Formats: sequence, C-alpha cells, structure tokens
Amino acid sequence: MEKIHISEPTAHNLISFDRPNNQEWKEVFNQVKYQIETDGYCVIQAGSTDRSVLLELAKYFGNPQRSLGSDEWGIAEVSTFNNGNKNILTSQNQYLSNTAQEFPCHTDGAFLLGIAKTKDGRLLQISPPKLVVLQMVNTAEEGGASVLVDSQRVLEDALDWDSDLVKVLLKPCVAYARGDQLACSSVFERISSETWRIRWRYDFTTLVEESAGDAIKLFHSKYISNPKYQKRFYLQPGEILIVDNFRVIHGREAFKERTEKSRLLNVVWIADTEKFFINPVCQLKYQQVYDLYEPYTNAEVENRKPAISVCAGIQLSPNRQAIAKQLLCELL
Repeated sequence: MEKIHISEPTAHNLISFDRPNNQEWKEVFNQVKYQIETDGYCVIQAGSTDRSVLLELAKYFGNPQRSLGSDEWGIAEVSTFNNGNKNILTSQNQYLSNTAQEFPCHTDGAFLLGIAKTKDGRLLQISPPKLVVLQMVNTAEEGGASVLVDSQRVLEDALDWDSDLVKVLLKPCVAYARGDQLACSSVFERISSETWRIRWRYDFTTLVEESAGDAIKLFHSKYISNPKYQKRFYLQPGEILIVDNFRVIHGREAFKERTEKSRLLNVVWIADTEKFFINPVCQLKYQQVYDLYEPYTNAEVENRKPAISVCAGIQLSPNRQAIAKQLLCELL
C-alpha cells in the first residue's frame, strides 16, 4: 500500500499513513489543518509525482480554481519549458515563474478582483485563491529553494514598532496589473471581524500611489526581504507544499537547470468561498468584462464541500487586533 508522509520541510520525524481514506487518513489531515492554521503552510511527502495524486489531495481542501496557465482540472505546470499554454503573457515574459531567475515573494493572483459569469448564468466574484498547492516533480541542478514569509509575524512586529507604516499598508494605495487584469487594494485587508489577509507583489506588476511609495519600499526592505522573516528549504520530488495564500508570501530562488530535464512544479489553486452577485433591478445584461475573468472560474471537477475546512488568513492577538482596527478607523 502506498504511503504518504507529512512533515516540516527540514524535519525527519515524518508521520506516515496509508491511502485511501481511513481513520488514520482523517487523523493526519487534522494535523495538516493544524499546521496550516498554526504556521501558514504544510509539506506532505506524497511519495508520487503523479498529477492525479496532487488533484486528489487538493480537492480535500476545496474546489480547484483555474488560471490562464492551467488545464481544465485546474493544474498548471511551472517550468522554463513552456507547457503549451501559450498566450500573450507568456510571449511578453510576464510569467516570472516560467523563468530560471529569482521569483520574489508574492501572493498568487494578486491582480485578481472581478466578476465572471458561470455556465449556469450566475455572477461569481473572482479573487485570489485561498490556498496554493505545489507539487515538486523535477528539481533544478542547483538553486531553486522555496522561500516563505509569514505575514502574520510581519504584521505583528510592524504593529508593535511601525504603526505609521501599517496605517499606509491598510490604505487602498496599491494596484497590481498583469495583462488585462488589474486589482486596486490595500496590502493588508480585513476580511472578517477577526481575520486579515495580505495581497502582495513587488515587481513589474506593482503600482503604488506616489504618496505611499516610500512606505511600500520600506515595508519590502525592512520586513519582506529581511532574512529574519524568511524560511528557505528545498522541495523534493513527490513533496507537496500547501500554502495559506491569505497569510504566507511565497517565492523561489534563482536556479540552474539540468541538461536532461527542466525543473517542474505542478500547481493547483484552491478557490476562496464562493460569493455571487445579482442585479438589483433585474436588468442584467452581458458585459464584456465578464469574459476577462472566465478563465479564473472553478475547474471542471466535482464540486463538493471540503473535507478539511482551513481557517485561512492572519489571526492577530487581541491587543494587536485592537491596534489594527483603530488604525483602520482612523483612515475613515
């Protein structure tokens, strides 16, 4: 029987359990949920690089969300060898993930904020995925380490020492533009009474209000690119990294390719909770903008209630929560 292991990426005390579903499977998935909610990420040793294993695992956490580079199942290949999903963004080299250069820490889908019309005629909000699931298939000859930054820890420290900076980060002063997509947002956004999320890129897609430019540069240099907040490790073939995309910023070091095969990751986005819109005067008409977001609707897989409901996002201590809310109120 095939074994699956779960562990911290640098730990050797792996927990193994058999597939398919049984009580041991459920117990270990409870630990997966705990690690994601505690640390913002989890690494699973799945013992296979087969795409079906990735998709099976991903569906336990929710519905896969498509992207421009994904197939109908929501799986995208990240490699310097283009996988055939050629489009204008690929030709313009707007996919840093498909190069061997450093890919700075970011949240996936930072440029997404729109509405698409589903096949049943409903209007679905399109936003960044809740979770990102990455399966290592082939490693590089040299380099290519994964880099994670826990923005919960970053925000906690910034609230303690740089409240004026945080006040800027709570303002909708940043825009992320890629291709025909554009999202205007704050860096940190309150998504429920006690939960926050980060939307972040720091590259050619990032646009900032002139008055906030120095603050964004300071935030990047003092926190995001500070080794104190970074965790680096190498994913091995068969390992699957699950990242809370509302909390953990992820990136990749530059690397040198092998001569015989390219570094390859399979990636699946797990959609956020579905939110639908209506026209209040019952005069809904076709809008061209809906078509721009259709490629980001949920994949053609069986929709089902997630077996593992992960509470994604940034959870602050009561004192820091109060400070953040006060700063937000001062912006009103």
